[in-house]
Amino acid sequence: MLFLPAVLASFLALGEPALDVREAVVAGSPGDFMEVRHVALRGTSREIGKKLAEIALARFGAKPGPALDPDVARAQRAFFARNWPSQFERMMGVADFHGGRVDDGARDYGSLDYLLGGASAPGCSVAYFPPRSTTLGAGVVSRNYDFTTGTIMGGAASASSPPCTSRPIVLETRPTDGGGKTLATLSIVSYDLLGSSIDGINSAGLVVALLADDEIMQRFPIEPTRGAAAGLAEIQTPRFLLETCSTVEEAKDALLSTRQYYSFIPCHYLVADAHGKSFVFELSAGRNVAHVIDGGGAPQVTTNFMRHLHPQDAALPSDPHAEGSFARYRAIADRAKSDAPLSVDAIRAAASCAFARSSAGGAHPPGRTLWHALYVPEKRTLEVDFYLGENPNPDADGGWRGRRSGPIAFRLE
Repeated sequence: MLFLPAVLASFLALGEPALDVREAVVAGSPGDFMEVRHVALRGTSREIGKKLAEIALARFGAKPGPALDPDVARAQRAFFARNWPSQFERMMGVADFHGGRVDDGARDYGSLDYLLGGASAPGCSVAYFPPRSTTLGAGVVSRNYDFTTGTIMGGAASASSPPCTSRPIVLETRPTDGGGKTLATLSIVSYDLLGSSIDGINSAGLVVALLADDEIMQRFPIEPTRGAAAGLAEIQTPRFLLETCSTVEEAKDALLSTRQYYSFIPCHYLVADAHGKSFVFELSAGRNVAHVIDGGGAPQVTTNFMRHLHPQDAALPSDPHAEGSFARYRAIADRAKSDAPLSVDAIRAAASCAFARSSAGGAHPPGRTLWHALYVPEKRTLEVDFYLGENPNPDADGGWRGRRSGPIAFRLE
């Protein structure tokens, strides 16, 4: 989205906080499974936080919850103030909107959670195609976000418990404070409006996408915090990287030197930049050993198994289910090994081979590919196709045919 020069001139002339807000529905409607809004905010981080608090309350009835532990809340504030000032400023904006103080140990101003009540595990597939492997001559990150069409606990949705990912927001932020240290970002946001990102791109061309650590959860006990802690929660990590890092090297340093925890489910990340580099970042089951799997300038694919536990493609276990982590990996990786550069259509086709297509029957609402996103780091662009619903169709795969938005294009100018 372009911001008019007149707006910038007005802001500079006034020399005071001013917030430019642009908002529009870009996909779906209240009658569809999903209604997607593009919200673009330009101003100080504190004003952006205040506006996000207003949106969260007006649209979802969401407001800051109680702090589980005042000591933890204090430590979290100190961590953000030192390491992620824009998030701390947004927290102050949330407190402003609700008439409170950010240092009130009784409230958690660090997130604006919505449609969130527990946790099941999303299954995702992400691939980075470096410039030499695409006909664009530019890198492409292809991302499937697969999750339940029910509540976040995997139950049936209702008027009082809507589907947990039915109201994602394409959030564009352009902070004017911080001396330019906080980068502009374009993210797909769900579950928390204030400081999270499921995947996104920044003005330097860095792209980050998260994926659930399904294999860790299946093989080892997990210990979620079920609330805020000092450090970065799983869905805060992508936004932190997007706002503070310009390159793969900077993102590696940030991840290796920053405490990370998971409030609901452990996650790993694919990171790519505008210089043809990528890596996957994983933590061990005990969260004590970090693993950086470098792309080495070749196409890099990741799903929901842990690459550090399975470093060799030839030794990957068989997968009895077409939508399992190993099967989805093979479906995309086999196509990524093409000797000829791949077109954008070919990359889309590779992603579609790993779409969630299970039958709509069964005790739980089915999982679906809720969006497929294509990021081009060198061009600072996002093209995303959202799931809007489906109709029964006995001739279609799975007995249903989906309704999707079709590609919607955004550019971070």
